[in-house]
Amino acid sequence: QRGTSSSEAAGRHRPAALARRRRRRRSSSSSSSSSNRRSKSQAPRQGSTTAMAAMVESKTAETRAIAIVDAFSTGELLAERVKHAGLKLVLVYSQSKQATGVWSNSLDGFADAEIVHCGDIARTAAAIVALDFKVECVIPGAECGVNVADALMEELQLDRRNPLNLSIARRNKWLQHETVRAAGVRAAKQILATEWEHVEQFILDWNPTPFKVIVKPNQSAGSDDVFLCANMQETKAAFDCINGAINSCGETNEGVLVMEYLEGREYVVDSVSRDGDHKVVAIWKYDKRKANGQFNVYFGMEICSVASDLELELVQYSNNVLDALHIHNGPSHMEIIVTPTGPCLVEVGARCHGGHGTWATISTAAFGYNQIDATIDSYVDEERFNVLPAYPVAPENYGKEVFLVSYRSGIVRDMPGMDRVQALPSYIAKDLGVKIGHELYKTIDLFTMPGRVQLLHASKVQVDEDYEYIHSLLENGDMFELVSGKELEAQPAGPAEE
Repeated sequence: QRGTSSSEAAGRHRPAALARRRRRRRSSSSSSSSSNRRSKSQAPRQGSTTAMAAMVESKTAETRAIAIVDAFSTGELLAERVKHAGLKLVLVYSQSKQATGVWSNSLDGFADAEIVHCGDIARTAAAIVALDFKVECVIPGAECGVNVADALMEELQLDRRNPLNLSIARRNKWLQHETVRAAGVRAAKQILATEWEHVEQFILDWNPTPFKVIVKPNQSAGSDDVFLCANMQETKAAFDCINGAINSCGETNEGVLVMEYLEGREYVVDSVSRDGDHKVVAIWKYDKRKANGQFNVYFGMEICSVASDLELELVQYSNNVLDALHIHNGPSHMEIIVTPTGPCLVEVGARCHGGHGTWATISTAAFGYNQIDATIDSYVDEERFNVLPAYPVAPENYGKEVFLVSYRSGIVRDMPGMDRVQALPSYIAKDLGVKIGHELYKTIDLFTMPGRVQLLHASKVQVDEDYEYIHSLLENGDMFELVSGKELEAQPAGPAEE
């Protein structure tokens, strides 16, 4: 559960980096709805696909290829892994590169072919078939590519495709929870609505005590516009901020999701599946704390093995959710909160763990494998996939990823603390999102996080000590030297985000 407390609504501003996202409002003629709409760009062509499937099969084995839809963030590493395996790489964009907004892509000129999806699945599939390569699978590289990848797999009639009837539930958070609930698996109390009156009545009927509700977009990522509200007024302000706005995936929010607040520790379960055989390849324990007025800022995550009944329960619950959503093939990234009454889903993405894949080094050093490699193997190397254990046990090394938290805003003059960080015994790598001369913002979510540091060591004690030392540097202002500590100008964005 990620997001914001609305208690500081007055005077709070969204950082300029996020404010630049254009916010479009729905026309006044839009009707209230608690349902979900499948966009035309996600709809597969109706009718027979036999001829197209036959054309795909006619390609020779020497031209094997994998297509990745929206190879952003960790998707870039997926793309590199495809080429490393000696396969041809096809990059598909679910919309134009310019329309992707906050996403970046460093793979220009790297692929063997690039295709921009124009909204017509049949046309995009035909462009894939026209290539000189035999595309064996279509994998989403990021959250925004999930539905297009599902539809292309179906249109091309490729092996190991996930049933298309639940594709929308793999992205639409409201439908996701309702699908899980219908399968008899624990899910959160919630409503999706485009009109405030529906939300207000839902809360009045529910009467949460104490009043703590989560308000967030129905389809987004990266802790984008997630609010924790303590009363009806804050909930209304959060609703107005989200409804009809452009989210972090460059899409218009069609309605707002209001959910129960789940108390407990949050975990991530990363899996890869092949024909319904789910392999949990990593479990991560999130460290979230209050900072900068936010109730749940990411401070880092620790890789875990299955060493107790708690982790076994997480594995079983995760597998049940995957079965409910018919995620039989490919990667998944699931966030789960272990409440006093057991695990409960926050959300699941039918794609790899994000964060630019910086966590992969830790996973590999701890267990000898990672989700990126396992994803490619699940489609093209059955033998390598089959030797993976059902879940990780007995780590060879201990690891944490530090999420850097900035407590000030300004222009970066220097980063003196990084020399100290790099001298730590468990330090292995860093991934900074800011440079000298760039703007630094107070960290409130993953988009305002200035970077990550990966720690790895045979001693868990050493990793823990180095982890807390880095956060002490950040808290004391010793990591970044700023030209000015004043607040950068930003556009008002409703309730305070956390």
